[in-house]
Amino acid sequence: SVARIFELIEVLAAHPAGASLQRLAEDAHLAKSTTHRLLGSLVSLGYAAQDGETGKYRLTLKMFEILDRFDGKSLEY
Repeated sequence: SVARIFELIEVLAAHPAGASLQRLAEDAHLAKSTTHRLLGSLVSLGYAAQDGETGKYRLTLKMFEILDRFDGKSLEY
């Protein structure tokens, strides 16, 4: 679900050096299989990456590029 993806993004943001699947699942309070599936989606879309050596996952710059485009004007009511 969308809520689970955003929860996982927040957990990933708390681990800028990356974190294991097990750690992310624990921190997000999700099943390991659910976490793996959600990470697969984030990786395939380019929002997360997995280190080939350590297996740890981390956010990519793509997430921050989206934030960089935000200028705050849409918050004006």
